[in-house]
Amino acid sequence: MSAEMVERRNWLGMARDNRLILLGIAVILFVIVLIITLPLFARSQSYPVKMNGKYGYIDRKGKVTVTPQFDGAQPFTDGYAAVKLADRWGYIDHAGKLVISPQYDLADPFSDGLALVGTGRKLGYIDTKGAFVINPQYQGAGQFGDGRAPVNINGRWGYIDKQAKTVINPQFDEASTFSDGRAMIRLADRCGFIDHAGKMVINPQFEGAGDFHDGYAAVRSGNRFGYVDKSGKFIINPQFDAAGDFSDGIALVKIADRYGYIDKSGKFVINPQFQDAGNFNAGLAPVWLCDHEAYINRKGQFIWNPAAGTVAGSAAASGSVIPSVYAAGASGQPCAVNPQPASASTLYGDAPGEQGFSQGYVESIYRPVVIVDQPVAPPPPPPVAAMEYSQPVYSGRHRESVKARRGRSKGKSTAIVVGSAAAGAGIGALAGGGKGAAIGAASGGTAGFIYDRLTHRH
Repeated sequence: MSAEMVERRNWLGMARDNRLILLGIAVILFVIVLIITLPLFARSQSYPVKMNGKYGYIDRKGKVTVTPQFDGAQPFTDGYAAVKLADRWGYIDHAGKLVISPQYDLADPFSDGLALVGTGRKLGYIDTKGAFVINPQYQGAGQFGDGRAPVNINGRWGYIDKQAKTVINPQFDEASTFSDGRAMIRLADRCGFIDHAGKMVINPQFEGAGDFHDGYAAVRSGNRFGYVDKSGKFIINPQFDAAGDFSDGIALVKIADRYGYIDKSGKFVINPQFQDAGNFNAGLAPVWLCDHEAYINRKGQFIWNPAAGTVAGSAAASGSVIPSVYAAGASGQPCAVNPQPASASTLYGDAPGEQGFSQGYVESIYRPVVIVDQPVAPPPPPPVAAMEYSQPVYSGRHRESVKARRGRSKGKSTAIVVGSAAAGAGIGALAGGGKGAAIGAASGGTAGFIYDRLTHRH
């Protein structure tokens, strides 16, 4: 063998060895990355739960990660979660440490690095340090999505960017957060969808609509919900009483007064059986049976079950996840898991007959907040004439009435009454008799305001 051939063979051998070394290094680095990131990923998936009257968080295995200590709690997004202490909202990290002190009357989850908060009568946006990036100035606003957020300017809805610059002119009666490159808007009494440029890509034609997730959006046609793709074509025909968002290929729907989950073909993968339920988020979904909240996984197995303690992986048979603990209610009577009217306390869908363009859409992303004036009648102590006073209200889901939302939530939504016509009347009466009562009622009714924001069950 010539020296040239020997040299060439040695060179090929060295090259092969170098490739093997590089491959080995790459594998080692990949394993290191997995070791570092997987615990972080697992830790980032935290879910709010209520125990003994206080809210805390569990992980995907049902283990408590943040001890229940809060008066309200929202899901984690971007590494932070909004929590309520007394009558103010702040934010915690995954360790449960307060990173933004409770100081807001209203707080939404972080999205695109910013969070919508309410202070006084105005709405603005903060960063993860709690500093205002966009000062409170809007009467109506929603979360950022795809770099823009819906805001209400002079009674019409448009979109701003993170510098508060208008990128889509105010022109809609209602507007929602961008998701999957689309945003739901309403013109008159019909809903459609626009793209990032504000161009109408699905003409307003639906009585109600949700947001796009996994390429599909829930829409209401008549009294039933179905799903459309981004061209507006029905992929799943309208047939459900309520519907939620797709997540990892499955979506929450309601039929015969019970909630279950379907796949993208419209086939049930978890049979309708729940008194109430929510959308899946990172592999888990909240459900309610016998007025008890629990979490299930995509197989329909219980991951967390407060009625029986923490239960991991309860077996599901034929799409059913009803364990023996739900065999009877507190009175010893069978739990209402058969087709019977669902609890009126559901916070996810609108009950039949309620007003609001969504009317049955089960949302996983909060809809924009609107500050409106709600007529409130003061108490009628003689000789005060029956009058109506307007007081500002933080109204969730745009134009839904406070009465409808309170009837559905049974007071579980955030409700903080600051000042009232009754208090004003009482103080005025002490100061100046009947005439003082009239003046005090007017002052109190005008100055008082209610923060009443419909959120998730949490």
